[in-house]
Amino acid sequence: MLIRHSLPAFVTFMLVFLMGDHVHGGAPENGETAQSRSHRWSIGAAMVFKQSEYRGMDYDFIAFPAIGYRGERFSLQGVRGVLHFPRISGFTIDMFIQPRFSRFRDSDSPYLQGMQRRKMTAEAGLQIQTRLPGMLITSADISFDTLRVHKGHSASFTIARPVPLGRQVLTPFAGVEYLDDKFADYYYGVHGSEVREDRPAYQPNGLLNLSIGCRAHKRIGERLGLLGSISGTRIGGEAYRSPIVSSRIGATTFAALTIAL
Repeated sequence: MLIRHSLPAFVTFMLVFLMGDHVHGGAPENGETAQSRSHRWSIGAAMVFKQSEYRGMDYDFIAFPAIGYRGERFSLQGVRGVLHFPRISGFTIDMFIQPRFSRFRDSDSPYLQGMQRRKMTAEAGLQIQTRLPGMLITSADISFDTLRVHKGHSASFTIARPVPLGRQVLTPFAGVEYLDDKFADYYYGVHGSEVREDRPAYQPNGLLNLSIGCRAHKRIGERLGLLGSISGTRIGGEAYRSPIVSSRIGATTFAALTIAL
């Protein structure tokens, strides 16, 4: 199932998310006070729980500190750093750097034994965002591998619609992402030294992935914040035919708890 492994973590998050107003009632509905607006720094903990597409590997779990900073020209959003430029004719232009949470080791499953390790990396790029009627937000970005792990690049387009619910915001979204040949070959290819009798060589071309999901953000009192998301991705192109891939559909859950300083 699409959300087989991600559902329990997201349900737990959503229960806390929706019950928070009853536990911490009495704060202003819009969540904005002079004190809360003054908080620029925040710290916390975050986790990514990812249903793995790789054969014999059920899931991947990554925990990390979440550091936030809100400034006029620069912000930190967990593990994403953003440099903001002035708006131009209704368009917001940002430069960003963020991790790519894709990886496996040959010890992750018997079938992957003998495969070279595939590593996470950091990608930097440019994002252009604009608002449309009906509270729709569209964003387009292009990024490249700063650490030269997969040595490729990606481009994506996303449309989202925030839904304010008192002190919380739910944001359903859908998007497409193009990953070039180098990216596809690094994460889904089987190279000559990795071939064995039940694992033939494979070199996929670039691919176009489709994603849908929902992000959630909630303020609890003056300083605490909950963030979360769940998304499902359909692997496009020829990558899903790779012998090391067992599922064309994957799901990722993200959750974080932060406190403003």
